[in-house]
Amino acid sequence: MALVAVGKLKRIIERKNATKKYPPVSMAQATCLHQKPHYVFLQKWIPRNLLKSDSILEVCCGVGLFGTWLQSRGYTNYVGIDISPARIEVATEFNPLDFRVGDGRALAFKDKSFDFVGYANCFSYVTFAETYDCLKFLDEGLRVARKWLELDAVHSRPGWNPPSFERVHQWLRERGIEDNLIVERELFGNRRLWIVEL
Repeated sequence: MALVAVGKLKRIIERKNATKKYPPVSMAQATCLHQKPHYVFLQKWIPRNLLKSDSILEVCCGVGLFGTWLQSRGYTNYVGIDISPARIEVATEFNPLDFRVGDGRALAFKDKSFDFVGYANCFSYVTFAETYDCLKFLDEGLRVARKWLELDAVHSRPGWNPPSFERVHQWLRERGIEDNLIVERELFGNRRLWIVEL
């Protein structure tokens, strides 16, 4: 995305944060728009055979960067949800796609509603006490996904306790889908991506 888009997104975030209506949205979400690792990551985040018409649900969509990127590549059937009303307001103003406030642990969608369900970074911001939340994310994603489920997480993050990569494999094994992994790759830094074919 062009630097013009970065400037637009920064202005929206600054204006929303100034209202103090919600906790502030991080400006880092705008600055990653034009960073090469972010685009390399996005390109790896979708299955190779995802069709432009396939239905896509992004959980933890933040300010809508992935939805905007998908739209720029011709994907037309996208819904993004985030638990933060502030991020959804920013996302909707930045690009009026189908963004909604929602909780990835209790998705308001029928079973098998989406071809592809992606949990971008959800596992990276949990404490040890919130491990149950990760399992709810996983089970809800499996419930609403028809073809693919994507998960990604960092191995460690200061101040947080994301599940280890081994723990993610254990959860997939317990649900009988570890053998369905079609993608497992390192992204950048200490981040890993998994895509399960259902």
